Amino acid sequence: MQSNHRVVSRPAPVIASAPVAASSLERRAFDLVNSERAKYGLPPLAWDGDLCRMARLHSEKMAQMNFFDHEGPDGDLPARAERSGIRWRSLAENIALNQGYDDPVTLAVDQWMHSRTSR
Repeated sequence: MQSNHRVVSRPAPVIASAPVAASSLERRAFDLVNSERAKYGLPPLAWDGDLCRMARLHSEKMAQMNFFDHEGPDGDLPARAERSGIRWRSLAENIALNQGYDDPVTLAVDQWMHSRTSR
């Protein structure tokens, strides 16, 4: 007896974790960025807990694996977003090396605002 069943290969499902709330440092950085956007007449960004979770995981990976880049062993930003189940039209990230500073948030936002690629 012959079987007419086919095996269909499908990508592994995305396992979504609960979105996370901003820490006090994250919220301060977010508010400073929105203040800068307001200076240029740009609309404020909206907080997204799923993006926060993804960013935290990338930050932890950079610290654990001793690298500082938008692309890690698990791929670039779009690949990380896709694996996290995040749908997007436009996607970018800011990273900062600011550990050990008295005010790491202000330093990071100031560096982002003066970066050649920030505008």
